[in-house]
Amino acid sequence: MKTHHYIIAGATTYLLFLLLLTPAATVISFLNIPEKTVSLNGITGSVWSGQVAEATIKKQSVEAISWSLNPLSLFTGNVSTELQATVFENQVDGNLNYSYINNATTLYDISSYIKAENLQKLLNLPFGELAGSIKLDLNEIIIKPKALPSIAGDIRWKNAQLTLSEKISFGDILLTITPDDQGNLIGKLSNTKGQLIIKGDIKVTPKSIYTLRLTLKPRANASSELISILKLVAPRKVKDEHVLNKSGHLRQLGIKL
Repeated sequence: MKTHHYIIAGATTYLLFLLLLTPAATVISFLNIPEKTVSLNGITGSVWSGQVAEATIKKQSVEAISWSLNPLSLFTGNVSTELQATVFENQVDGNLNYSYINNATTLYDISSYIKAENLQKLLNLPFGELAGSIKLDLNEIIIKPKALPSIAGDIRWKNAQLTLSEKISFGDILLTITPDDQGNLIGKLSNTKGQLIIKGDIKVTPKSIYTLRLTLKPRANASSELISILKLVAPRKVKDEHVLNKSGHLRQLGIKL
């Protein structure tokens, strides 16, 4: 190897060594992340391995974020890392890529689990008692400033139950979400087992306007209380199915993006 090759290799190694030791807070301050999109607090550790006590992404709080990354990704205009975080007091595992060229944050291979009763308490839902377990398997979430997040993946609610004066079982509920070419989010809702056959289509536009169409058909084992609820929330019937159509802004559902 020629002398100048040794010099280049030595200088590169030295720069990488310095980068590894650079405090994470110092590097993140140079990324110029828009505060209205992502807010970070309690940054500790180095670029190579560090933690964020709390991050607010699109007004949603994420806690106890830890990462371990290859600092070479910084030279490509991106920060790519495996990560762990806590959302709604439950661990989330996945991968993150942040581009400080177009300010886009991409989360992929995201998985998490939460009990329905815990989610009800955290969201302060006032009606009945929810039960079952909710599993998130999200292939990709793309977050850009002033835009509806692009989401692709599945949300499964196993052994879904609602207890009012008596227990109502909805079986296993599946919501599949995909983005389309116009920037809309498209959701397909279905279930298996339980006292009710559920089929639904959900659409959310880039302006956070949603439209929902549900068809609800009682099974033979449907309770009298469930049938009474269906007559109340979805009085319109087509043959033996109750039909529910709703639309509006996500803010009306308490969802702020």
